[in-house]
Amino acid sequence: MSADSRGKPTSDVAHQGPGPLKPADVGTVAILIMALSSGFLIACAATSLRRRPARTTPRALQPKPEFHPAHHLDRSALGLWSDPVEPPVLADPMVLGWELGHPLGAGITGPGAHDFLRAVLVELLTADSARIQVIITRKELELLFEGAFDAALQQAFSPNLHVFDLLEDAITHLQLEITLADAERANPDITCGVPRTDVFTYWFATPGADADVVHPVMQRAEEHRIAGLMLGPWPHGRICVLETADRIARVRTASGTYRAVETAAPAEAVATLRSHAAKIRRDLP
Repeated sequence: MSADSRGKPTSDVAHQGPGPLKPADVGTVAILIMALSSGFLIACAATSLRRRPARTTPRALQPKPEFHPAHHLDRSALGLWSDPVEPPVLADPMVLGWELGHPLGAGITGPGAHDFLRAVLVELLTADSARIQVIITRKELELLFEGAFDAALQQAFSPNLHVFDLLEDAITHLQLEITLADAERANPDITCGVPRTDVFTYWFATPGADADVVHPVMQRAEEHRIAGLMLGPWPHGRICVLETADRIARVRTASGTYRAVETAAPAEAVATLRSHAAKIRRDLP
């Protein structure tokens, strides 16, 4: 103890500042520091998670998209034409042929029928895909190409192109392919090369009075990926009336819109096929 100038007693503690912390005070401070540290770490972790990009499957491990005629080009280019006066956005003939002919088959009629089917056939043969099969008779080839589709071209585009003398021969071939595809589906180990279940078949035919003979094959078209493009009336599916003008063949859909494809005269189409065939077959004259 000491006294001030007036003689009043004073305490020395008042001049020494805070004393040492008691054990209870030390524990409290430690708890506060730990709480603050934990909160900081949690906040950092949350920020890191927000900034971390989503995990993605490596490109090499991602499943490849299945081939399909409708995937041959961007869907925005499939040629919707609502006003016949305006120039159309052209469709891919292979895509439009599939959409019209699968799975019920379509009767292709009208003044633009030959032009449209010719455009589809040229597109199919120049696609160079082992998963495309074309079935046709000599009658349709002569009609579409005015006799200019010769044996050399047929050989060049084999085995994707199957040409038969009679409609009955084409039906027998398709029935055999369906039977073999069913067998491959039941016994995958017997498959050699491209599975038949992965092949897209375009069948060009003129049923006429034999429509009821053709129909049983088309009844299997959904499961066996067959598009039937029938030249003339087709009582078991839709009828498509093709108009033509200025090298454009167009068809009006059920929704009232127009689908259109660019066409070529028979001689020009044959020249295109011959030029393409020469690139894949050096022995082609």
